[in-house]
Amino acid sequence: MGFDDLIAPVDAKEFFENFYERQWVHIEGVNPFQDVFTLGDFETYLFSSRPWEMRDAWTQSGMLAAKYPNGAHYTNISSVEEALELYALGHTIVLPLANYRWPRLSEICGLISDQLDVRANANIYLTPPNSKGFTAHYDMHDVLLLQTEGAKKWVVSKCDKVHLTLTEDITRPEFYTIDPEKDLVNTKTLELKRGQVLYMPRGTIHKGEAVGDRPSIHITFNILPTTWYNLIETVPQLSTQKNHGESSHVTFDDLCDLSAPRVRKKMEIFINKPLLNAECIKDRIFKRKNEIAPGKSFQSVNQIQNISAKTTLARKPNAKFFIFDDKIDPWVSYGGRKIKVPAHFIEATKKTINKKKYTVQDIDGLKVEEEKLLFAQWLIKKGFAVIKEL
Repeated sequence: MGFDDLIAPVDAKEFFENFYERQWVHIEGVNPFQDVFTLGDFETYLFSSRPWEMRDAWTQSGMLAAKYPNGAHYTNISSVEEALELYALGHTIVLPLANYRWPRLSEICGLISDQLDVRANANIYLTPPNSKGFTAHYDMHDVLLLQTEGAKKWVVSKCDKVHLTLTEDITRPEFYTIDPEKDLVNTKTLELKRGQVLYMPRGTIHKGEAVGDRPSIHITFNILPTTWYNLIETVPQLSTQKNHGESSHVTFDDLCDLSAPRVRKKMEIFINKPLLNAECIKDRIFKRKNEIAPGKSFQSVNQIQNISAKTTLARKPNAKFFIFDDKIDPWVSYGGRKIKVPAHFIEATKKTINKKKYTVQDIDGLKVEEEKLLFAQWLIKKGFAVIKEL
């Protein structure tokens, strides 16, 4: 399944031409992802991920509660029992960044990231029947809502698009504060039922309320485009991995006299460096802030001695690797990890590691079958590949 399945019956071409970053749209098709997270999964999520132990719920996949009209003032939750009590009192339970804890959400974030060339993450919202958690508000990034349980009534206003922020929602105080009585005008009311999707560009004022006798669960997929700030921030990060000169400290004398010729010369050298490989930068921006989906790594290691030339290997789900071909110390990075590549495997790594699937005998960059088998075993041990047939 792909991004088209997530927004069906709207196709990607229509979505880009008519709606993306332009106007909200209610998509009423039957969605194959509607079972990605249901009420039956909620307690499983809590006991397997223990989100109440996270100190910062928003950045560490924790757990929060919110209730109208004080929805902007979140309550940190310290136990399952406290979550149950708050839920019984009408609070919405929020699970931020759930894609880091729930593999199927991670997969969907990967689809969104690949299709839209953005970073994406997912929050889960569980609202009791006939309750609401938040007043009217707008988000500073585009959102894609998928209803997976019950139904929710949404009141949606026009999109008065705000500019992208440098640090995402951290700069919220700089933006216009919503007055629900005055600003929620020219609205349309819709009911988002199980399996339906609501897309809203940033700046779209909206409010929701669970309707009917069933609780509501919806997943908010946050769409975070790359800004020029992100690009400018990323290039020096990659540069310092190749050349440690930029990561050396700035002396106190230089800080006190930033206009000095010696300081300006250093900065000009740094600023005028050519951009690194475009794909490398793209992978860094889009992929490294998304969770790599689990595969069959442990099962593959258990079968590592049984692989043959005809064994099919597959790339780790959602993973995209980029290679730094340093002649002294070549290495591969993915998911924030930096892994050294044996010098005799570097050519095979370049030609093979980002293929979605391949047989051992089809590995390029090595000629002898025994070397290909050793390389395949190395890929599996490092978590780069899994055995497809398992």
